[in-house]
Amino acid sequence: MTRPPLPLTVSVTGHRVLPHPASTDAAIDRVLDQLARQFPDRKIRAVSALAEGADRVAAHRVLARAGNALTAVLPMPAAEYRKDFATDASQQDFNALLAAADEVVELPPQPTRRQAYESAGAYGLDRADVLLAIWDGLTARGPGGTAEVVAMARARRLPLAWINGADVSYENWPAG
Repeated sequence: MTRPPLPLTVSVTGHRVLPHPASTDAAIDRVLDQLARQFPDRKIRAVSALAEGADRVAAHRVLARAGNALTAVLPMPAAEYRKDFATDASQQDFNALLAAADEVVELPPQPTRRQAYESAGAYGLDRADVLLAIWDGLTARGPGGTAEVVAMARARRLPLAWINGADVSYENWPAG
């Protein structure tokens, strides 16, 4: 019996506030289309911390395609993490994605929230075949942020699909 190919693991990082949500959705779909063309026999597994913004948008776009899967990486226990989501709608969206995930990983406690987020970013990179970054290209604003995750991915020479969140354009994509 032949086993199906392993999924292509796409770790997600990005900003919580996306100035162009509809354009960001379309840009993520273009990245997913390109991955499907480059790896036609592999489904996609998104690895996402399910933070507001880029993490959730990408998770929704991946799950909208048949056969794809989601690993939710929680930087802290879910009840504590929910405190970061101020509105009922945000908490409901988090809960829905958490329920849709076929794998939920709760990371060990860290001394600070920033370190917990940094740990989640590193977890995603450790498992990624590709990093999907929805990022404005600006320097890091602190540990665990999008710029830092992108820098770690580049240091590892991990393929990077960068959607410039400021103007929703591609900035970098490996050719093959």
